Amino acid sequence: AKQVSEQLQSAERVPRPGLLGNVRLEPGARSGLYEIERFHQEGAQAQIYQGLGPRAKPVAIKLFNGDVPLQQVLDEQQLAGTEHHPSIVRVDSYSRWEDDRFYIAFDWIAGGSLRDKIVTGKRPSQDRFRKIATQLLEALSALHSVSENGQSSPILHNDIKPENILLTDGDRPILIDFGSASRSRIGLYEGTEGYVAPDLHRGEDRKYCEDGDLYALGVTLHEWLLGVGPGAEHTPQ
Repeated sequence: AKQVSEQLQSAERVPRPGLLGNVRLEPGARSGLYEIERFHQEGAQAQIYQGLGPRAKPVAIKLFNGDVPLQQVLDEQQLAGTEHHPSIVRVDSYSRWEDDRFYIAFDWIAGGSLRDKIVTGKRPSQDRFRKIATQLLEALSALHSVSENGQSSPILHNDIKPENILLTDGDRPILIDFGSASRSRIGLYEGTEGYVAPDLHRGEDRKYCEDGDLYALGVTLHEWLLGVGPGAEHTPQ
């Protein structure tokens, strides 16, 4: 990983004349060991594709827009790949695509998101809810327990919401999208509206800490269990 990072950092200092906008890749497009199968979705800073990796392994390819700096890509790769946990998406590789855009390849999760489950209107059983909530709390505990050089250095997801939790075919939750992840710091909190704790919502001197992730997960689980966020009326089933 260090060698790949050094190669990319060296390459970034070279002009990128081949970058002609953030065009959508067609099925069959290849770069190295990765091949695009189909377009999945597009966000503010990247396109997501379903693809194939080495030995035809299913992967999700996050192809960043051309103006996204390399350091942002490296930060996301490092933060997502630091802690190996069965409920945290696994980084497969990262590099530069043939058109000069940077990408990260993750394991492909075949199931839908927790948002998909909420939209159906079918609420989980207590046993299923308890199992999945416990697995997500264990994943957060693993991220928040990371240390460096013997010092506590928690990884904060900073954008937990139903869209960023996928469910495998075996019904295990997988936390994805570490694009907003960081270490503890002071700054303007940038989580998604509705999933940000009230004390983090205003001001530019908010402390990024574990509490923000726990609040967002609590709102997410409340919404899944009852169909609405905290404070909203719901109809018992």
